[in-house]
Amino acid sequence: MTDNKASFYTGCVIDAIEQTQKSKRSHYLMGYIYKQNYEFIQNNIIEANSLIDLNQITGHITYNCNVNEQILFDNIIENLYKKQYQQVSFIIEQFEKEVSFRNSIDPYLEFIKIKTAFLFWLDNINFTSILNDGLSENDDIDHHVESIKKMKPLQSLNTVSTNFIDADVKFGISSQPINITTILEKISKLILSLDKNEHHYILSALYSLSGNLLLIKNEKAYAVDKLTRALKFDPYNWEAYEAIVKSISLPNEIVLLSEHISKNIRETILYDFFQIRCWDVFFESIDAELYIDLLTTTLESFPKSKFLLTKNAELAYKLNDLPQSKFLYEQLLKRFPFCLDTMFNYSNILYVSEDYPQLRELMIRAKGISEVSCECQAIRGNMESLMRNNENAIMHFRNAIKLAKTDSSKKCKLYVLIGHEFVELGNYNAAIFAYRNALKHDHRDYAAWMGLGFAYDALNQSKFAIYYYQKCIALKNEDPRAWKSIASSYTKIDKLNLAYEALVKAYKLSEQRTKKMAIADEIIPLLEKMKDTQKLEQWLKSILEYPEPDEYSEKALGILAELYRSTGRIQEAENIELSKYRDSIH
Repeated sequence: MTDNKASFYTGCVIDAIEQTQKSKRSHYLMGYIYKQNYEFIQNNIIEANSLIDLNQITGHITYNCNVNEQILFDNIIENLYKKQYQQVSFIIEQFEKEVSFRNSIDPYLEFIKIKTAFLFWLDNINFTSILNDGLSENDDIDHHVESIKKMKPLQSLNTVSTNFIDADVKFGISSQPINITTILEKISKLILSLDKNEHHYILSALYSLSGNLLLIKNEKAYAVDKLTRALKFDPYNWEAYEAIVKSISLPNEIVLLSEHISKNIRETILYDFFQIRCWDVFFESIDAELYIDLLTTTLESFPKSKFLLTKNAELAYKLNDLPQSKFLYEQLLKRFPFCLDTMFNYSNILYVSEDYPQLRELMIRAKGISEVSCECQAIRGNMESLMRNNENAIMHFRNAIKLAKTDSSKKCKLYVLIGHEFVELGNYNAAIFAYRNALKHDHRDYAAWMGLGFAYDALNQSKFAIYYYQKCIALKNEDPRAWKSIASSYTKIDKLNLAYEALVKAYKLSEQRTKKMAIADEIIPLLEKMKDTQKLEQWLKSILEYPEPDEYSEKALGILAELYRSTGRIQEAENIELSKYRDSIH
């Protein structure tokens, strides 16, 4: 790492400490409002850095509120954590009646009122969506087979949004109906009432909440505008950065959004973390060296950051280095022994490497922390899947989904795993339903799009399969698996030229000789079917150009000799057979 970068990061850590303390001083309720931001900055920047001595940093937080107000705020926060949203609304309304003689409002308390209404609405909508979910406990997924057969590939996958975002939920003492639109109106009204020079942090929180609500409504452009405004008021609002990541659908959007943010937002260390977060999502579609360089450089300055250490372990897995990935996850668990998130990710690595003893040990460990957690159920599902107990695996993955609550990322991964289990059982219609549910929670999930393509291919619905494989290619243009899969579908509907082009792309993207030759084994019969002898001859000769003769070279020679005979080039065919005879003697 260069001295300039180290100096920049040192300044960033000091700035992060100062800004965090300043925002905490702004109001007692900021501890709840900014909880996620404070935890991320504290754990991944301030305490994780190797640049400054934290013992030299002093600062005492004092709040501009009396004892009675502090008791009130503590009561509100306690009820929020208990999800007693109606009680919170009642407490605030009673307090406002008592202080109605004041002609000013507390914007932080107003924010809590709005956030409480949203959380109450979200809890009700999530409960409704579970009741309508094809993978809920009392539902049989096979009931959906006929509807799946009638589905069109272009049919919207945002079913939860279209069904529920405009739903009304009665809330508060007066039981007034609320929905996203009414909540957004309340946010806008509060923003307009605030002085932009005095209320930076609460304005940032309001714009961030507004952006997240607009994302639920699938209004991405408006959402990004609100989230950018949130970062203008407070560039240390990590929740806003996370929401912007969710708005990204394609890799090229990363560059556009990064440029937009760098021009409009004051640069902080969180911008680098944001870049890492984006590039991690679309790893296969970006310049891997740039990502690795940024991650390595940042990790040098923040060696204790759980976020960066996790991304480093995931990177090893994406580079197909399973031993290194396992080692890094083991180190993570030593550093964070009670982190269930890390255990869930690690269980996927152990499943892929078929390490049953380690997976069982991990499951027991997770069970000791919390058996009724999403992660524990997911780990148990991976263990059952490895033992080929597919039905039991599905049951545990379903339980994990219910326990995941509002965590869309986990729900997406779990639905994908359920889809894989149904594929193993040969129930492709059920697999399609599971993969579609995954995409409702994250439309960028490559495995879900690939699973849909495979399932439709297995049902001999090649045109649908092609559509979904195209989605995969849009997400990861450099993955030979998608090109090879779409070639198979093109072949089934006799679009042989397109199949050939896709296989050529897959061949060029593959690195190992064995993988290249596996694709060549598909190209050769395809060219024979196309009766393109010229290209066939070129391919066979290219295989023979490999420096060291191997089984593939021998096979190619045999096919080339047959090609020469079939086209009347008898002498050339005999020369090949003669050379093979001489080689066998030597």
